Amino acid sequence: MILFTLIGLAWAGSVEPVLKDAVSAAIRDHIATVRQMSAADVEVGPLGMADGISSCDELPAISVSSVPGEPFRGLTRLRVELTQDGHACGRFSLTPRIELYGEVPVAASAVEEGKRVAIEMRRVALSSVRGTLIRPNDGPFVATCTIEAGTLMTHRRVKREPAAMMGQDVEIVVELGGITITAEGRMLADAQLGDRVRVANLATDSVVQGILYAPGLVRAGGVR
Repeated sequence: MILFTLIGLAWAGSVEPVLKDAVSAAIRDHIATVRQMSAADVEVGPLGMADGISSCDELPAISVSSVPGEPFRGLTRLRVELTQDGHACGRFSLTPRIELYGEVPVAASAVEEGKRVAIEMRRVALSSVRGTLIRPNDGPFVATCTIEAGTLMTHRRVKREPAAMMGQDVEIVVELGGITITAEGRMLADAQLGDRVRVANLATDSVVQGILYAPGLVRAGGVR
């Protein structure tokens, strides 16, 4: 009895801290697998794991599970199972605080409303993100408000830079029965390629509707 007690004390004194570290690492790996991200971007807070919670007499295999669709933000309930030699030696739930990190687009420098935004990537806690982040490759982008350096780039703060801007001169092209007619025009609003636009025909002082086909080129189909 004394020998078993001493073995138990040795386990509690030396192996259980290792078990807690191993459980924390298993939780981190589980979340990284579910979220398809690097384990280095998963931070696991204190487990609140009591001593003597398992009957394992050596470091066991550790299995972690979570509910489907779990966002892993803040306090997160997880189920842990410990097995040794094919037999369960511990089953319990933990609710550690989880923080995920990722590279997100931020303003590289301060910028005024209406100006193009220089973007860089920065590693931040994803819990700090509010709103939908832009995809930098969809740019360039212009600010919709004054932006400070380091500000997260969301669709609320920036918009795609127009392919044609209000007041910009464009060429209007109309094709009628094999005949191509061109005229000088002026954009009446910002637009992206493929947008239906209204353009002032400078020759006739009328408003033409058409499609912004290319930068500086509108294919028209009617007059208003």
